[in-house]
Amino acid sequence: MYARSTEPSEVRVHTAEFRIYGTMHLPKGGGTATFLNKDKRPLVPMTGVLVYAPGYDHPPRAEEMRATADFLAVQKREILWVVGGRPDRMELPGVPVKKQRMALLFGCCVLVGVLVTPGGVRLSDFLASAKPFQTLFDVKLYALAGDTPARELEVRQAFEFVTVNVQRILGIMEAPRLDDEDTRLTLFG
Repeated sequence: MYARSTEPSEVRVHTAEFRIYGTMHLPKGGGTATFLNKDKRPLVPMTGVLVYAPGYDHPPRAEEMRATADFLAVQKREILWVVGGRPDRMELPGVPVKKQRMALLFGCCVLVGVLVTPGGVRLSDFLASAKPFQTLFDVKLYALAGDTPARELEVRQAFEFVTVNVQRILGIMEAPRLDDEDTRLTLFG
């Protein structure tokens, strides 16, 4: 019965230790963030799994593979972000929303995209009370590289949406608009 109420969705789960490619079984019609927030179980089941060393390059190199498994249950609290699955809705029925371009700092990279929050609510208040998993739209990934200033980082990947765990970000800040000609992250200059 569980299998009939779900639909398989290909995903890439990023943790601090691994990149996990596989299938997540999402409830029909729901988004990845809603599934991760509503399901009270601490582990997320995945099937057809390939486990790679941590990183952000796609596709991963063959030598980065660490394991394969027909089934793997991933600790939700370890998830940094998920690529794939389905986006949650950008609008909240009956609630005015604010779309803010944000930069989310993780240990290896920065994800810059649009975070949808309730209108009239300060970002700090939203983050203090928000569910852990949120959908970030129109996302660009910038790899942090040694001594390279943020304004000189180049886009490594772009996604329509990414499901992020706001409890695992190292920091969050408003990101300035980028013009179409310049894809560098220009936070400080």
